Amino acid sequence: MRLLLSGGLVLVLAAAAPADEPKPFESKDGKFKASFPGGKPKESQRDLGKTTQYGFQVEVNSRAFDVTYFDLPAAVEAAKLFELAEKGAVGKDKLLSSREITFAKDKLPAREVLILKNDILVRMVMILSGERLYLLTAGGPDDFTTGKQAFAFFESFALTK
Repeated sequence: MRLLLSGGLVLVLAAAAPADEPKPFESKDGKFKASFPGGKPKESQRDLGKTTQYGFQVEVNSRAFDVTYFDLPAAVEAAKLFELAEKGAVGKDKLLSSREITFAKDKLPAREVLILKNDILVRMVMILSGERLYLLTAGGPDDFTTGKQAFAFFESFALTK
């Protein structure tokens, strides 16, 4: 009887494990790794003329996690690039905050923005590494974007060789 109960408990605990548990993911071509809640991200690719946009996205419980990158055709000043990217991301929505930061031990130029899109709060971190621009985004309802799960996603992001 004890064996039956403990086996049943294991089944119950396994069934109760969160489906949005972060799973490590690495893009060799993208030269990054990150832990996406819910598993392997859906990959996309879009030709933008002079460059290609590569995207990696997971959506779990009305919360989105995304890493996008572009290889720029030429070196660009970080502040100018971030300004253009920020303007494009905000569009007609409301910019709540924007601040210059650095990324990793190399202190790569980066910018963090918070945008209110209808009732969705979106946090985006832009990172410039050489001629590659990374956009990390988490968005969802309520205070999700400033909560533990979103921060864990951003903290898991690292550049690889």
